Amino acid sequence: MSMSFLNAERALSELYPVLVAGRRMTDDLNRAFPMLAGPGQGSDFAGSPFDFAQQLLSNEDARRAARTRTGFDSVADLDSAYRQVLARVEEETGFCSEVLSRLAAAGAAPGGSVGRTGARSRYDASFGLLGEANEVASILDGTIGFPADPKGVHQAWLLLRPEQRAELLKGDPARFGNLNGIPAADRNTANMITLDAQRLLLQRACEELGIASPKSPEDFDRIPPGILSVLEVRGLSVQGARQTLLLKAQLAPGGVPTQLLAYEPGAYGGKGRAAIAYGDVDRADSVAFCVPGLNSGLHNFGDVAGDALDLFKQAALADRDQHTAVVAWQGYDAPGLSEVLSQDNAERGARLLATDVNTMRITHTGPIGALTVVGHSYGSTTTGLALQREQLDVDQVALIGSPGVGGDARTAADLGLDASRVFVGSASRDTVTLAHGLSSNILGTDTLGADPSRDAFGGTRFKAESVDRGLTATLSDHSRYYDADNHSESLYSLAEIITGHGDQLGAEGMLAGPRHEVGLDTSDLPLAVKLALRGLPLDVAVDPEGFRTPTAGHDHANDVGTPSP
Repeated sequence: MSMSFLNAERALSELYPVLVAGRRMTDDLNRAFPMLAGPGQGSDFAGSPFDFAQQLLSNEDARRAARTRTGFDSVADLDSAYRQVLARVEEETGFCSEVLSRLAAAGAAPGGSVGRTGARSRYDASFGLLGEANEVASILDGTIGFPADPKGVHQAWLLLRPEQRAELLKGDPARFGNLNGIPAADRNTANMITLDAQRLLLQRACEELGIASPKSPEDFDRIPPGILSVLEVRGLSVQGARQTLLLKAQLAPGGVPTQLLAYEPGAYGGKGRAAIAYGDVDRADSVAFCVPGLNSGLHNFGDVAGDALDLFKQAALADRDQHTAVVAWQGYDAPGLSEVLSQDNAERGARLLATDVNTMRITHTGPIGALTVVGHSYGSTTTGLALQREQLDVDQVALIGSPGVGGDARTAADLGLDASRVFVGSASRDTVTLAHGLSSNILGTDTLGADPSRDAFGGTRFKAESVDRGLTATLSDHSRYYDADNHSESLYSLAEIITGHGDQLGAEGMLAGPRHEVGLDTSDLPLAVKLALRGLPLDVAVDPEGFRTPTAGHDHANDVGTPSP
């Protein structure tokens, strides 16, 4: 965080009470003016408050009554009070010009009447800054809502005092815990309130039935089905209750700082939505989002969070001079097996992913060294579509176990990134990536888009083989990209990438050659066979990674890059 930004944020927090006091004073002045100015002038006065003559009431009784009611002797006194308020605010604005400039660029135009109906009030006519205080007050009392865009939300939030923010978080945690533009620490506070409330509901329901309240997902799974049915009848979401316990288990593991950035247990028909950050995303030097794929959700969020945590730990070792935060992002409705060949879920997820990731640049205190999305499996399709269609604003992506990047992209350039910033991890025995090749060759179409591991795509492929691979393709190799037990090639490389050191992979011997296609020579085949094969795609994908021996033991703790197999 730059010192100038810190000073601006601090100055703006000090400006807020001055604005509110000024708002109240101008309201008093506007109410007093028609009583002291005489009939027919009232609140529709449109001239400058600095160039009008003093007007006195001719009726002494009326004058005395006006003095008593307003506390002012004359219009001149009103103007004198107004000038004092104006001078005080102008003094404070000198300390936060950077923030005020950002507010003005977002539409806070000085000189206009804010939030008023009918004739323009006299003192509002030349005092637009106080409109900001009026807007904040309206937000607090619920008269108006926060702006719709994350930048506007963030700017409005900065205008609130700490106790006001706390009041909003406590009063509506479900809203502010999931509202883009709210700082990560405050979102965590709100979502923890929601999470604790859910746990309390489960605890009370169990107490009413005379059973021990489960403390973990494993405890919950031991509750007899009949008891679960009773809990459902009493209005408790069994699915949501288990999700709550599972999420709680992923928070602050082993003392690692965490932030619950999103928590919506009822989203996607009860499957739920959540995001946990390991580290402080608003103050980290670099930030990475881990996007899961097929059949992921809050029911197995422990797997998603575990992968992100392992990456967080390796990243901390890969660059000890910086802080890299890693987000386990289950922010979209991932497809089940019956939906996985469609891009529909990825298209909807791409919009959510782009909004959540792009918000990081708004709430982050200073520039982000490297903002990365790591998309696994169908999550890589979601990431690819977010780049193509939703203006996902990242420095780089890592696509692992990808079935395709979605959309019409055929090269890394089609994703809007340089080829050196599109990193690809694709194990040679990964059934999902091999299935992409079969789909392309046999069906003649890329169901989920182009394969980023092919040479024609032009991405930067890194080593991602598992030492536990077999002779044939298995689904197991599709889930080993974050393998921490064996200190895998992939996890080591991903840590280098998200800390901004992906350009070092070549020197460390961690780059892999792309898959390429070799055409089948049919010149020596009998004519009948040639005719039978006519029109069929005969190119065969060759993967050089399948012919080398995988390695393990890659550990940034020991600065080990490529140990012997």
